[in-house]
Amino acid sequence: MKNIITLIISGILLSCAPRDATEEIFQDSTDKIENHEVKNSSFDYGNAKSGIYTNDYFNFEIKFDTSWSIQSQKQLNGIVEQGKRMLNDNSALEKAIEAAEINTAYLFAMFKHEMGAPVSFNPSLIILAENTKRMKGVKQGKDYLFHARENLKQTKLNYTFDQDYGSKKYAAYNFDILTAHLNGYSTPITQKYITTVIGNFTLSFIISYSTKEEKQELYQVLESMKKK
Repeated sequence: MKNIITLIISGILLSCAPRDATEEIFQDSTDKIENHEVKNSSFDYGNAKSGIYTNDYFNFEIKFDTSWSIQSQKQLNGIVEQGKRMLNDNSALEKAIEAAEINTAYLFAMFKHEMGAPVSFNPSLIILAENTKRMKGVKQGKDYLFHARENLKQTKLNYTFDQDYGSKKYAAYNFDILTAHLNGYSTPITQKYITTVIGNFTLSFIISYSTKEEKQELYQVLESMKKK
């Protein structure tokens, strides 16, 4: 299920690579990633303003700390471009990324610090949606996350995973949660892939943190989620 790759790449980058992201990469990034089905529907990328991100298509809003660094659409695409470079030695995965892009929408991302800030780790949240209309076996978030985990195992990053999926209801949506731990760095990193299925799309939140305080800040954003 090649569509899973973009979720994986975004998660890896948000946990490991923000310090290495540069303005040059963002300048080289592509336009918004959209497909014909998205363009011809009522789908929208949402809007972040005055500490609130709203999305009419998925009918939710979240509150965020305005002191965090919010990424523009161009910067989001730059993150994805850097993800492709991280795996450029794996041709199979690279081709899968290309195939996945036509069905994936990067909605929102924020870092606690500006890109390139002199910090040992930069906690983050990313929101993305993927068109899973042709993925008949994906009926729940954990179906999607199963394949995400299998693909993460193929990377050279030192991932370990909690054995069981978690579950949590946000804004009346039932989300499944995959917890991943990234070792071998100066600070232990935890990622949570939080996914639900809404219509023909999966909606995923990826949070990355290294301390209890960072986890608390990110969960405060998730807990603020409500239907519009």
